[in-house]
Amino acid sequence: MRKTRSLSLANLKRFRQLLGTLRPDLLLTYNWGAIEWAIANRWRPLCRHLHFEDGFGPQESPSRQSGRRVLTRPAGIVGTQHIIVPSRTLYDLATGRWRIAPDHVIHLPNGIDCSRFAQPPDAELMQNWAWTGPEL
Repeated sequence: MRKTRSLSLANLKRFRQLLGTLRPDLLLTYNWGAIEWAIANRWRPLCRHLHFEDGFGPQESPSRQSGRRVLTRPAGIVGTQHIIVPSRTLYDLATGRWRIAPDHVIHLPNGIDCSRFAQPPDAELMQNWAWTGPEL
């Protein structure tokens, strides 16, 4: 792979060949750094694809988007099964500015919903539960 400022056709070809050789069940890509992998699998996909976006580097922000990236993201991401985002801001960007269909965008918030654990566990459930792991 060669790191270039713009998309590399040589990288796209290499990535596509590798996907064809490995035949993975699922391609997982993360943020802008993996956009060439997404594009390599975009037309006539070789496997299912999930893409994760969770924010921006110092060169971008929700209000200051790189025009090149805004135009390129849909080319790579539109063909994915889903794009997963942790914030409403990224959801709005994905469905608005990047023009990704809402049914392909999943909002999966970061963190743990602590209120789910506020009530003590069911006593009957705990009676039937036995630790089967190693001694602690």
